[in-house]
Amino acid sequence: MVVNENNEKIIELQNIENKISVLMSQRHQFQIQEQEIASALLYLEGSKTVYKMIANIMVLTTEEKMKKELEEKQELLKIRIKSIDKQEKSCREQIATLQKEIIE
Repeated sequence: MVVNENNEKIIELQNIENKISVLMSQRHQFQIQEQEIASALLYLEGSKTVYKMIANIMVLTTEEKMKKELEEKQELLKIRIKSIDKQEKSCREQIATLQKEIIE
């Protein structure tokens, strides 16, 4: 009976580790997007003509509108990264608990 419970805990442990892997990948993608936005904001400073892509069309916009849009996207990415960090921390705590239970 104890062996069966340990096997279930080991499977759960592997599932949580897989979830952490997915979360780390998502965080990495969001961090890359955040860096791209930061670069775009730097490039945007002092630009007289600003275009943005909508579908396959380039549309003229103002520097202020584009800056506001990029800053909103950047803030959203920061929130998503924080959320992923919290989920990852929770998963790591679950792993520690399961490991202790398996060892005992």
